[in-house]
Amino acid sequence: RPISEPKGKDSKKDHGNAPPCRDPKQLQRCQRIVGEIAFQLDRRILSSIFLEQSRLYGFTVSNVQEKILQATTCPLTNKVDEAQRAEMNRRYTEIINQIVRAH
Repeated sequence: RPISEPKGKDSKKDHGNAPPCRDPKQLQRCQRIVGEIAFQLDRRILSSIFLEQSRLYGFTVSNVQEKILQATTCPLTNKVDEAQRAEMNRRYTEIINQIVRAH
């Protein structure tokens, strides 16, 4: 869902003389906010792919294919759960396609 801009007289804040994120303190604040948004987006994408995983330590969107391989391979027998792998790959592809369409 696209995020709409706030409406009304308070929708634009006065940033003084410096444009947003040009002042060093404001830049640091903006970087923290963008970092938090990226982190939350990463977690949401991963939790949508790895439904059975309660902890996602070491999981990132950039290593999702590797983690799908690990999550669907039994460590004792090296047997692959092909159905689970296909489902995770389907969810991953679906999410990426939604992001591309929204862009």
